Amino acid sequence: MLRCGISAVAMTALLGTAAPAFAAAPQGRPEPVPPAAPASVVPPTAEPDGSVPLATAVPEADAGSPAPATVDPGAGPERLPDAPAERAIAEEGPIPDPCEDARTRTPSWSRELWIDRFEKQLRASGCRSALWIDRLFGPPEDLGEYREVSGNVATSLLWSEYDGFDPRVRFRVNLPLPRTNERVRAFIGRTDRDEFVTERGETIGFVPRQFGTIGEEQTLLGLGYRPPSADDGSGFDFSTGVRARFPLDPFVKASYRMAWFDGERSAVLFKPTVFWQQSEQFGLTTRIDVPHVFTPDWLALLTASATWSERSQGARGYVNATVFRTLGRHGAAALQVGAEGEADAEVPVREWGVRALWRRNVWRDWLALELRTSLTWPRERRDEPREPSWGAGVGFELVFGEGSFRGM
Repeated sequence: MLRCGISAVAMTALLGTAAPAFAAAPQGRPEPVPPAAPASVVPPTAEPDGSVPLATAVPEADAGSPAPATVDPGAGPERLPDAPAERAIAEEGPIPDPCEDARTRTPSWSRELWIDRFEKQLRASGCRSALWIDRLFGPPEDLGEYREVSGNVATSLLWSEYDGFDPRVRFRVNLPLPRTNERVRAFIGRTDRDEFVTERGETIGFVPRQFGTIGEEQTLLGLGYRPPSADDGSGFDFSTGVRARFPLDPFVKASYRMAWFDGERSAVLFKPTVFWQQSEQFGLTTRIDVPHVFTPDWLALLTASATWSERSQGARGYVNATVFRTLGRHGAAALQVGAEGEADAEVPVREWGVRALWRRNVWRDWLALELRTSLTWPRERRDEPREPSWGAGVGFELVFGEGSFRGM
């Protein structure tokens, strides 16, 4: 049974350009200011029609004083800046654009490519978006903080015998809001909404996971807040947002990160998440990660996640066991076995299998290529035989801002 889905994705950048409002110029001629010193007036000369032209008064200036300016009778009223924003610009000059000095991150050994200019434009667009949003809460203070925008753009093509071809485009942009609060960030991203809200995202790489059903990808907008963390990394995370289309399907979630370390090689990471989503109602996700470092080049990771919600058929979740191997400074590989399912579904274990993944940065430190292959045994209905399904995937990820190659 093959299914083929093609999704078209439009990524929109929020470019903030707020122009100050100018008040109308004062009407009529300004009132003349009485001269401080006696003035000598040039006698008027009558025109042929009997009218008398305006006489020009020239105050007698003291020696060494600058000559006073004369008024052109034909000129209109003088333009006086009376709006607060206009007066600030007239006195201090326009507010500088902190995003104009964004430079390409082209290495010294290479000439500038179109990908360098594209990465620069992503940073500049995100910087201006953060500045525009933060100005809604007051005038900016340290303009340099808006250049700390970061994010990633990933495109991939997946294929499996069971599901067919599935092209995907994902992105996420984190926007600093220093005027609001240094720990508050706005975000815009396109991802699997259910994975994002319930914290059931991919554990390795950036290509969408191939164990279990791949959900519909949607563009999300929201705000995130992270209070100061403890020395061991534990602490809270809060976020809220909506999807960028109707119905909005708003969500709110709160997570708490806990960590226990066994020496320098092993740890247990526990992260419960309470969420409310209009389509899912109230729910709870618990996720446990157990990493262990064998050598500087070998790492093992066990991950288990379970989610309950008012709309789910019992608990749904997955379990993965992964072995990582670094390949120098610029590459890594991974081998993973896992399963995914839902407790009260018609077929509790929907899919299980194995996959291999290779990832390496190409051309730039912030651009990565990912290749993968998989062999899984999916099944959705009781009357459906569980047969092997080969799969493959390829993708690119561009990390912009201050980020670079992140390995796995």
